[in-house]
Amino acid sequence: MQLKPKMMLGIGVPLVIVFLIMGFIINSMASSSLSESSLKGLYEMSEHYANQINATMRADRIAVRTMSLSWSEQMPPKDILKDTLNQLAKLDGVNAAYIGRPDGTYDSSITLPDGFDPRTRGWYKDAVANPDTDVISQAYKSLSDGKPVITISKAILKDGQLLGVLAVNVPLDFIADTLKDVKVGETGTLYVLGSSSEYIYHHGHSVEEKMTEVDGGSSKELVKRMMSGKVETIEDQFRGVDRFFAVSPIRSTGWTMVVSIPQKEAFEDVAHMSYMLAGICVLTLLILLAITYCFLGSATTPIARLSALAERIAGGDLSMQ
Repeated sequence: MQLKPKMMLGIGVPLVIVFLIMGFIINSMASSSLSESSLKGLYEMSEHYANQINATMRADRIAVRTMSLSWSEQMPPKDILKDTLNQLAKLDGVNAAYIGRPDGTYDSSITLPDGFDPRTRGWYKDAVANPDTDVISQAYKSLSDGKPVITISKAILKDGQLLGVLAVNVPLDFIADTLKDVKVGETGTLYVLGSSSEYIYHHGHSVEEKMTEVDGGSSKELVKRMMSGKVETIEDQFRGVDRFFAVSPIRSTGWTMVVSIPQKEAFEDVAHMSYMLAGICVLTLLILLAITYCFLGSATTPIARLSALAERIAGGDLSMQ
């Protein structure tokens, strides 16, 4: 074999191997970093909106507890009570406030249907059954406008005697207004699950639907993991698609914020970057091989001439200068 090909094999092949190994390592590290960054972005989005909703709901619950405690000492006169209910109805996320009494009478910041009896309502019964804390009801349709709401209620007690139940309505439109313009990639989704897996907010499902009952209950185990109360990222399949789910509990409500995106879409940037790095590596390798080839050419030409001269002299040709 001639000298130049030998040197190309001796130098070029190790160079190619080392370069390929380095390229693989760099690509793996960059892909891993980008994947972690993508998942971190989902997690941060989930936590951000969970905290935003939690802050509003927590403030509303504190207001109900504080006022209930104040009224347990002494109920205010009728005019002050009505004014206070109107002020409570102006809290962030709240659209109505009312108090129901054991005799079936009530006062409210909104007009309720004739024959309304607070004692028959779920929020009233739950508050009476749990007098030491405030209670968040299951979502239901409001009697005043038919829109889905949840109610925060607290029993008002004096010396163990029930004076009434204070309650405020939080329309689920408040959740929708917070989340409806949030975009999760191209095909990702963001939604809120209630304590019974009902859709507190979802652009394609109503509050009457539960995720545990979707597709014949095939997602029960996934929902169980989502509602564990942990902040985590879950990899699972939903409706035949491998997806990432970033979940964060909305702690003051028992709800769960979910940000979901197909794994294929989440890894699109990783794949794009891998292809780009591969192209750069191939181009750089070709340039290095071309430089090596030119360098070997300039280095081996004089050597080849000397070798040819030595062979002729060894053959008896002494005429060479």
